[in-house]
Order: sequence, then structure tokens, then C-alpha cells
Amino acid sequence: MILYHEHRPRCAQYQAEHNSPCWLFAKKQSPENAHKDRIGIGKKRGASRPCQADRDIGRYHGKRTDNAANHNQRQHGGIEAGLADGYRKCTEQGTDRETRGGHEEAGEMCRSKFYKQRSDSKQRTCGKERSLAFRMPVHRGTIVIWKWRSAQGGRHGEAGIEWAGVEWAGIVRSGIQGADIVGRNQMLKTAVFFILAIGAGLMPLQAQQVQEMKSILPGTWQGVLKAGAASLRIVFHVSQTGESFSASMDSPDQGVRGIRVASVKFIAPRVTFDVPSINGMFSGSLNQAGTRIEGEWKQAGRSFALVLEKSSEGSAIQAAPKRPQEPKPPFPYREVEVSFRNSSAGITLAGTLTLPAGKCPFPAAVLVTGSGPQDRDEALAGHRPFLVVADYLARRGIAVLRYDDRGVGSSQGSFAEATTFDLTEDAEAAISFLSRHPEIDPLRIGMAGHSEGAIIAAIAASRNPQIAFIIMLAGPGIRGDQLLLLQNAAIGLASGMNPAQIKKANDMNRRLYALARQKASQEELQRTIAHELEQWIDSDPSLDPAQKAEQKAQVPAMAAQLVSPWMRLFLSLDPSEYLKNVKIPVLAMIGSKDLQVPPEENIPALQKALKEAGNTKSKTLVLQGLNHLFQHAKTGLPAEYAEIEETFAPQALSTMAEFILDVCGR
Repeated sequence: MILYHEHRPRCAQYQAEHNSPCWLFAKKQSPENAHKDRIGIGKKRGASRPCQADRDIGRYHGKRTDNAANHNQRQHGGIEAGLADGYRKCTEQGTDRETRGGHEEAGEMCRSKFYKQRSDSKQRTCGKERSLAFRMPVHRGTIVIWKWRSAQGGRHGEAGIEWAGVEWAGIVRSGIQGADIVGRNQMLKTAVFFILAIGAGLMPLQAQQVQEMKSILPGTWQGVLKAGAASLRIVFHVSQTGESFSASMDSPDQGVRGIRVASVKFIAPRVTFDVPSINGMFSGSLNQAGTRIEGEWKQAGRSFALVLEKSSEGSAIQAAPKRPQEPKPPFPYREVEVSFRNSSAGITLAGTLTLPAGKCPFPAAVLVTGSGPQDRDEALAGHRPFLVVADYLARRGIAVLRYDDRGVGSSQGSFAEATTFDLTEDAEAAISFLSRHPEIDPLRIGMAGHSEGAIIAAIAASRNPQIAFIIMLAGPGIRGDQLLLLQNAAIGLASGMNPAQIKKANDMNRRLYALARQKASQEELQRTIAHELEQWIDSDPSLDPAQKAEQKAQVPAMAAQLVSPWMRLFLSLDPSEYLKNVKIPVLAMIGSKDLQVPPEENIPALQKALKEAGNTKSKTLVLQGLNHLFQHAKTGLPAEYAEIEETFAPQALSTMAEFILDVCGR
């Protein structure tokens, strides 16, 4: 099988076709590099010649090592790794070059064609840093993925690369417990391993069966998700191109369609649909008839049984929503797929750069998404706001870079472990990338952030002299815990809740937020918050025993969410403290019907902070009739987002474009 660094194993197919056991390497952690997270990626620095094919990548001579259980293992020696089946794009010379290499193996190691490496970015300047991602075969359906890091990268010499600051931990057989290796190498905090077992005593699927099942997966799959008393129809539309699958998701009962599925993984008979934009994932088993997938839907820490059945009528379950603002070709601009590096985090982010027609260099804006894992288009509720914004600005001579959040789409990293400060570093890496682009004016680059993205823009502008302007779209001006309390009350009132109920809930929320902001350990706070929640549920006379049991089942997930690194920081984060240090032009806009960032409290806070900064180049606006997504709305409730055809009000788009052109020149 081949294990991609995106974790796409095809073990069953490999074993069926080649009748050969496979092995897995683990890498010992280097403590001085603990700040750089990688999964299965090593670094190569300083190629001796631009665009040179990397033939000999490295050699390591075997040695004996002992694990925690004192099992002696022979480390594989004489490793020669090379690039194969991939193209490196050399942007300086504008050529695609196929590079090949081999992997000399020992014993029963799989042959070289099953060891592949590729660049971690689609475009890379010649002679600069390159990253190589190992794709490794695994034995008997058990997959162990070790997180490892290179402390100093490699030194390029005549014989290839000599790895510095790291060493191989040995060959890990499936019969050896992963915990033994962790203990021996002191890697408990940095090793990540996922075990996907085919099942004891089960024979691997034959290659023909695998191919037949692959041909069955494309199509429409639908089922009913039951959450308490509510029932929601869920639809997945799956398509296939070559060996790859893609999909979109609909929730017709919520009026949401076309939600992007970031990845489709199929290791017969297991099927996984990953939907990070809504923090959801479906995983199940396809039956032999190819008509049914039984599994579970996980979202926000909760799990629900879900059975999907194939249906020729599923695609017509409800017509696709009208989105008249989404651009259609031909376009009067260029779209270029790009990638850029956040060196401090050790990750590469991927996005789309929209370049206007006409003479460069162009002014440019980096678009930064709101809270939660989102793709470059900020896709939500069947809308793609950033796609519409990029199209509008590019038609007016403004270049736009939009990118997938870390851990989403084609971007590396883990979103679950990221805080607002980490995401700010990603946005600053985007600014740095644009400042080096030959078609972008480095003195006319700004940032436009939506919701949490607006906070990120304020933080970045307070410390980064490369930023020429910022646009805060529905950006808060008050501390995170205060914002959430306002949000809860505004949405509750608009939904028709009793004010007394809202007050009672917010009194509890206020206590929980205060606990989460304390400096105690995460584990201690989680226990305390869980205890508070259970007591609160027990004391509610309006709940019967069954309802109390149902709510208590949600307590662990709720407590874990409240003490996550992102939430603990957000609750204490006050954007106004950063805006007090921002002197560059600022445009802050909030819709009058925004229930998530209510303008009545947030606009005055933004104005006060900008006044304290002495910023005479700022503008704050309340746009009448618009909601949190800048749509013309009736109530402003999030439930309306998908029902509204408009993606982004023309008034808001034109205000953004005019502001940028006024600052940067026309």
C-alpha cells in the first residue's frame, strides 16, 4: 500500500496485489525542535543546482536499538530515497521536471515503486527549501503514523543529504506495541498514532473486489440523522477522477447544500467523509452489495448513528440553491494556485491568488476566515463569500490571496491545536509571501478579515509594518467572553426565547467562562467545569430524568471545548487592546442585523480604541439590513444564512473596493 502524508492508506489493495508484508519507519524526536510539528515530513535544504533532480536523497547505515520492552531490532541500513512519480515545479525557470529515484531495500521491504516522495508545495522557488513526504507501506492493515521532526534539516553534499539532529528509531513490526516504542524514545507527547485494524482472522480483500467497490462509491448517498427529537436528512454526492474521490454534502432540512467535503478516504470496505468546515466527519462500512454504508456521524465531540443508502434520486432530493453572485467563466483575471510557508509552525499553506488584468504591480488583499476550520472560499451555509469578494476586487484591479486554514483542504498543520495567535502567524506568512511576489506591490498589501479573521487582522497590524491597511468585516471590539454572552442573548431573543431563560443560561455561561479563563491546568478545569454543568442540569426542575441523562451525555464534550487552547485564549482576547497600536488605515463594518457581533456594543468599542490610537485614517460603518455574513436579512438569525440567495451585499463589496483604492491609489 501507499501511505500519503495526507494519511490516505490503501493497505488492503497492496497486500492483495503483492502478497507481501509491509513495514513502517518511526523517527526519534529531537527535543530542540519541539516547536515544529510535522507528520512524516523531512527537510532538504540548499540544492546544489537549481532544478536539479534529487536522485540520492540520503543514506543511513543500520544500527541496533532497544525499545522499552527490551526488544532488539535491526534498523534498516543503506536507505536511498528519491523522488518518483511526481513533478517539481521550478518557478524561476518555468519548467516542470519529472524526477526519479529509487529505494534500495533489505529483506522483505517493499520495492521502490511503493516508496514515493513529493514536494509539499505545488510551487517552489528553485534552490530553496524543499520538503519530502514519505509514503510508507504498512503491515497487515495496522497503520501507525509517527509525528517526527527534523531539528536542523539536511546538509546537501556530493552523496546527497546527511540528516542532522535526527536518527531513525528502527523498523516497527505490527506485532510490537506502539507504546513500547514511545516509551523507549521519550516520545509520548509528540508521537501520534492511528490504528486502523482490518479485523482479526479476516482475509484481505482481493484486488478485484477492491476495484469493484471503488466503482460503486461514486453517486448519491443519503440517510437520516437522528439527534434527540430532531431528524435531519444528510446527503453526500460522491464523484471519482482516476483513483481519487471528491464529494459535497447537503443538509436539505436546514436549507444547506454544497458543503465541501475536504477529503474522501476509501480503504475497502471503510469509507470516511471529512467535513472540517462544520467540524464534522462520517465514517462507516460499505456492504458487499454496495448499496449501504453503516457508520456514525461525529460533530463537535458528539457521535450519532447514521446509515447511508445509495439512491439515484438523492441528487434530486432538493434543487441546488441559487447563488447568483458566484462568478462564472470566462474571467477577466487570472487565478493561480499557490502555496507559502509558515516557517515558525513548520507548515505549508495552500491557496488561490487572483491577479487582475492590466499592468502590475498590483495592490493586494489577504482574506482571513472567521472562527472554525474553513477553506479558502470561507464556504458555509451553501455560500462562498471569499470567492465572491475575490472576484469583485480582482475586476477592479486588486489582487486577492485567499487560503485554506491550517489542517483544511490542501493546507498542512492541525487546526484543532491552533489558537488565534497561531492563525495570526499564518496570515502574516501570507503577507510575507505576497511581498515577495513579482506582480504585487509590497507597499500596498493589506488584510481583510471576517469575524475572528478581523481580530487576526488587528493583531497583525499592531506589529507588522508590511501591512498597509486592514478591513474588519463583522469584527468584535470587546473581549471574547463578553462577546459570547451578547451573542447568546441576541440569538436567543431573536429566536423567541423567554428573557428569563436567557438570563439563567447566561448566568451559567458567565460562571463557566470565568472558570475557563483561570490559570489552572486544562485537566483540572475540565473536571471542574464538567461538575458545574452536571449540577446545573440536576437542579433544573423543567427536565425529566431522560432529558437530564441526554444532556449529561453532552457534558464531557462541552467541558473539553471550553478548556481547549483556542477557547481559553479567545475568552480573554480583547481586540481593542491591539487596535490601540494601529496607525494604518482601518475600515470596520458591521451589519445592523448581525446577531453574532452586535453593532450596538462593538462599533463604539472599535471607535474608542482607534481614537486612543490617534488613528485619523479609520472608518467605522453600520450597514443597514445586513447580517453577520453581510447578506440582506429579515431576522439576522444564523438559520437564515442558507435560505438567502445573496452571498455578499453589493454595498459591502463596493465599500471594500473603494476603501482599498483610496488607500492604495487607482
